[in-house]
Amino acid sequence: MDPYVDIAIGSTIKGLRVSSGISQKELSEGVCTQSLISQIESGNNIPNSILLKQIAEKLGITLDGLLLMSEYPKFDHFVEVESKLIKLIESNNYKQALEMIEYEKENVSSKNGKVKQFFLWAEGVCQYYLNNNFVLAMDLLKEALSASSNLVFSYQDAKILNSQGILYAQEKLLEESVETFKIILATNKKLSPYVVSLSPLLPKVYYNLSKVFTIQGYYEESIEYCQEGIKYSKNMESIADLGELFFQIGINYEKLEKYNESLIWLTKSQDIFELKVSDYELLSVITNKIHEVNTLLSERLNHQFNR
Repeated sequence: MDPYVDIAIGSTIKGLRVSSGISQKELSEGVCTQSLISQIESGNNIPNSILLKQIAEKLGITLDGLLLMSEYPKFDHFVEVESKLIKLIESNNYKQALEMIEYEKENVSSKNGKVKQFFLWAEGVCQYYLNNNFVLAMDLLKEALSASSNLVFSYQDAKILNSQGILYAQEKLLEESVETFKIILATNKKLSPYVVSLSPLLPKVYYNLSKVFTIQGYYEESIEYCQEGIKYSKNMESIADLGELFFQIGINYEKLEKYNESLIWLTKSQDIFELKVSDYELLSVITNKIHEVNTLLSERLNHQFNR
């Protein structure tokens, strides 16, 4: 961890505690001693990552959020910028996103940390999709990974690797893409859930990996990875990625010429996307695919009937 963050973490904890109206005794209950909280707040004791996570949770913030607040004095401004940039990128407005990144770079601390890492990630994604510059994009993403001040693999690290895997797939570097996605999954198995959880990102990773397997013709493997992604989505009670996972299973069954199974999963996907107001374009794609598979199924039945 950055020495600056070590010193600042205590004052950040104190600031959050005081603003929340929580006493040192209340914060320490079930976590550690009141004396240790006092030492941490005064900068005389640096807590380990497990204790930090417990303190962060009692303060109603994530471990990443706590570290970021300690590392970046203009935290509130960064949160606002981060939210705007993510929305711009998700809506494919890469030109405006890149302009915002260039402007905000002046406010980013030169020392390594999560803020710098986020901007490098965002710039890498924009450089690829706006300027089709794969080499620069990958250089920026690699720099983003090395910019982390964490000793432990973080959610943001996983997000950067996920972007790398997607770009490899876009460039038809399929083996590199598979290897990158599998690094995330393998690392997740080694992580302590008490320190960091990658669960919100994992359905996307499984989906992205399954798409590569479909391209490679490994349809059964693709279905297996989709099923793993579905498990994580259900465990989190989230439908955010379910539609895509259902759709990919439907595509795989179509490739395997199992049209009835394909229609079952495509219809499930359609049901999910009908609930997501912002995804009408994808809903149209799914509806067209259902029509295509129905046509293939009808042709097969007619062929069997005419034998």
